[in-house]
Amino acid sequence: MIPDTLERSIDLSQRVARQLDRDADRLGCDWWETETAAVIVDLARSGPYLVALAGIAQAIKATNDPLWVTGDTSTSAAHKVAWEWLEAGVEPTELVEWLLAGCWDPNAARRMADQGIEPTELLDRNGEPAVFVEGLDGERIPVALAVADSHISAADAVGLVRR
Repeated sequence: MIPDTLERSIDLSQRVARQLDRDADRLGCDWWETETAAVIVDLARSGPYLVALAGIAQAIKATNDPLWVTGDTSTSAAHKVAWEWLEAGVEPTELVEWLLAGCWDPNAARRMADQGIEPTELLDRNGEPAVFVEGLDGERIPVALAVADSHISAADAVGLVRR
């Protein structure tokens, strides 16, 4: 039996190959000379960006709140935010987990990572925030949000996470 992820990859690769053939036939050239092929090469070269952008899309789908995730609903906002996370040195494969944990600030995520906090430590089995702290107004907020909003330091968060 083929795992689902491999099946989806095979299906995607077949769709890409069919599109390359259609473009080459339409343009009367070889497949590697098509604009589609050029885009595929560019996408392959920008792996971390694509992973970051995919994480942003996942977080938007999970939270149903693009304004919280990127501050806007535009692709240009998502593009800008993806680069902010990458420039902060956050591992692109962890971006969605930081966002789901409540950390909207890539620099706060970087500070927590530098303190040894993994974003998975901040989430429960359902991908929801698992560690909370009392906010300034007395309500419970995710510890990652508290760090992002500068209510507590990343060093303080370690104690709460490891408790």
